Amino acid sequence: SLDDYALIGKIITKQDVSWSLKGGGQGSGWLLQGPKGAPLIILSHSYGQNMVDQISLAVLLYDAGYHVLLYDLRGHSESKVEKTSLGDDEVDDLLSAIEHVKTLKDSTGELLINKDQIGLFGVSVGAYASLVAASKDPSVKAVAVDALYPDVKRYTEIKVKEFSSFSNPLLFYFTDLGMKFNFSKYNTTSITKALSGLTEVKQLYILGKDTKDLQITTNDIYNQAIGTKQNVEVPKSRINILYKADQDVYDPVVQTFFLDALPPKVDLPVLGSSASTTTQAPKEEKK
Repeated sequence: SLDDYALIGKIITKQDVSWSLKGGGQGSGWLLQGPKGAPLIILSHSYGQNMVDQISLAVLLYDAGYHVLLYDLRGHSESKVEKTSLGDDEVDDLLSAIEHVKTLKDSTGELLINKDQIGLFGVSVGAYASLVAASKDPSVKAVAVDALYPDVKRYTEIKVKEFSSFSNPLLFYFTDLGMKFNFSKYNTTSITKALSGLTEVKQLYILGKDTKDLQITTNDIYNQAIGTKQNVEVPKSRINILYKADQDVYDPVVQTFFLDALPPKVDLPVLGSSASTTTQAPKEEKK
């Protein structure tokens, strides 16, 4: 947690923030405040985790000169909304967060962030929400995703297979019916449709060797993507909790991407800028 950094004497300026969600309810999180006018990066965690699991990455980006927003996705941890929709409603939640943080002001009454320079990072459900949101909001200039899936129906199938340890078409069918019954927006968006809105957005697709089906779906989406894009293979995805040694490999990959795609324009030392040799260098391609 951030308390661990305080124990070693690290000073982090943090603000509690909350905002109204489009479909009702309230979102909340922590804003790590960087220099006035710096870009904002929003971190959206994986299914089954919470915002605290992204702390090491958040602090690395904060040290590089960014504002960083962490928040709990709906149906997770301290979220006031009880159920996750596995991505569809989470898109609107993220767009609401972006609009709110754009309005925040510092003690002099000036806007805190550069509202036209926003980056998004997400894992699984957070990745889905981040990529779709990036296609809808022109202020988002860069997006990094890990363990991405093409639509919520496909992710539901992957999770059912994971929990049951085998593929069962009948189980998939009844799970699909249950999702349709519980969520009015179920499977109403898709990554394929979103890709056409990313031509001006720099994109990073992270391929975790430990994510199995999700490594395949992420790479498939990377191959379909247009615009300036990179992919990078890492030993372990953030879909699982990472120990420090794994964080030291993973987090600098994300930091390096944003420093290039969304430079903070402040002269600050960059920590952890070299990744382990077990990580492949990102491949950049423009279509």
